[in-house]
Amino acid sequence: GDDARDTFSRAFGTNNPFAAFFGGDMNGDTDSDGSPPHGSGFQSFSRGPGVSGFGSGLSGFGPGIGQGMPHGMGPGAMSFGAGDVPGRRNSQDSTVTRQLPVSLEDLARGCTKKMKISKTIQSESGETRQEEKILTVDVKAGWKAGTRITFPREGNQRPGVVPADVVFIVQEKPHTALKRDGNDLHHTARISLKEALCGFTVAVPTAEGSSLRMKFDNPVSPSYVHRVARRGMPISKSPNQRGDLIVHFEIDFPPTLTQEQKAQLHRIL
Repeated sequence: GDDARDTFSRAFGTNNPFAAFFGGDMNGDTDSDGSPPHGSGFQSFSRGPGVSGFGSGLSGFGPGIGQGMPHGMGPGAMSFGAGDVPGRRNSQDSTVTRQLPVSLEDLARGCTKKMKISKTIQSESGETRQEEKILTVDVKAGWKAGTRITFPREGNQRPGVVPADVVFIVQEKPHTALKRDGNDLHHTARISLKEALCGFTVAVPTAEGSSLRMKFDNPVSPSYVHRVARRGMPISKSPNQRGDLIVHFEIDFPPTLTQEQKAQLHRIL
């Protein structure tokens, strides 16, 4: 026992091993068997503040370490500071966005779009090359303008940087006869005053490219709106449901009337 203490004293500058490793709280006191007294040193070790289990003020292991320790094992020799943690995640390039023009007919039926991208590949040595790639976008029926489709890490590649995500944003092409409002479609039919008063038949286009023939026997006013249920756009999250097709009417009034025409209208109306 004494030989061991003498060896420890020559190596660490003290014959109290617990004082060397756990600071000066023990005042060099030990129990008869050389162990630390109950209630001192080990309590500080296991419950000290700001610790990863080694006490406060940690620079390697704890206060007191390095005092009288062999060369090369002083304070900080085993530091685990945040700047020394390996495996830090690389930053990622900013997202690359591209417009994806889609017709109303394709948004109503669903379709597949093939988009070609070109990206730069840089090697560790700094050499670069161009690479082309085809990305497939499965457009779902009912998608709306602004829908985003993300292809992770398909941007330019360079060492130490995570490639950017490539995002396509649906852009709805204008339709010549239909206007979309959410899941509903609006169409304006242009008719004459005679048709508005006496009745008419009109062909109303649909998003799928077909048309609906509608017959109106009664007079139609400029404010009249005709709604056809479930003939609008499909709802992407509920494929069996659709919006409505709403028909408005624009009536062409004659610019002038003769006296005879006015008299006839007075008699009729």
